[in-house]
Amino acid sequence: MPETDFSIIIPTFNRAQELSKAIISIINQSSDNWNLIIVDDGSTDNTKDEIQKYLATGKINYVYQQHSGVSVARNHGIKLAYSDYIIFLDSDDELYPDLIRDLTRLDYKRYDVIFWEVKKNFGERTSIWKPRKLEKIYNGIRGSFLSGSVCYRKEILETVGGFDPNIKFGENFELGMRIAHLPELRTIILPSVYLHYKINLGCRPNSEPNSKLESLQYLIQKHKKAYSEDPLSQSRLLYQIGYLNEKLGKSDEAYKFFKLSWKRRPYYLKPLLRILLHQLK
Repeated sequence: MPETDFSIIIPTFNRAQELSKAIISIINQSSDNWNLIIVDDGSTDNTKDEIQKYLATGKINYVYQQHSGVSVARNHGIKLAYSDYIIFLDSDDELYPDLIRDLTRLDYKRYDVIFWEVKKNFGERTSIWKPRKLEKIYNGIRGSFLSGSVCYRKEILETVGGFDPNIKFGENFELGMRIAHLPELRTIILPSVYLHYKINLGCRPNSEPNSKLESLQYLIQKHKKAYSEDPLSQSRLLYQIGYLNEKLGKSDEAYKFFKLSWKRRPYYLKPLLRILLHQLK
């Protein structure tokens, strides 16, 4: 593949039908200063056949690995990338045509992390999501660590050790937590929409409650000290764990975490409502 400044990495697993739109959104970039790495995480559908028609561009590298999870797939992509900057894109989302052009025009080498705005679709509903000031657990930086809404200097990813392979849900945000605390981190926000993000939980295997719960329980232990110093983030995470237990029919366990969430931040009303509903049963 020709040398470029930006590598885009798409991990995919049994997404043959959705993947083409993501690939086309990259091929249609108004600048050719990109290369694409597709990491197939053990797909059993016709993903490989679907990708073949795009390989003739000479700008796309397809690799297959045994099914190991999205974090391992992304780390595989990082190792294969030779560009100085990396963008991760989910296989059912799309980039808008001028992203690479506008990144190239930016004095991007001055920055370690570059954020931009997102158009979110949930069914018939559409909203524009802008990078914002994040919680203490993210060192209070302004940004967004949603896949497809951020570009990283490769060296930064290597410094923090890439994605944690033990996390299968929320792995982008856990990575962001570690990156945000790097000293002298240089960031910028582009005030334009460059990602079309489609919320379709039915086709995201890592959105299963058991997978989510396992990842969040690991997360709260891994960053125990950081969460203890950020009541807002800890309360929200405890609520999520309670909610997932509730979805799995573990009512008593859910009640325990709702109480912990409310105790950590009494002005947070969502866990209080769940506690009251539990007591009325």
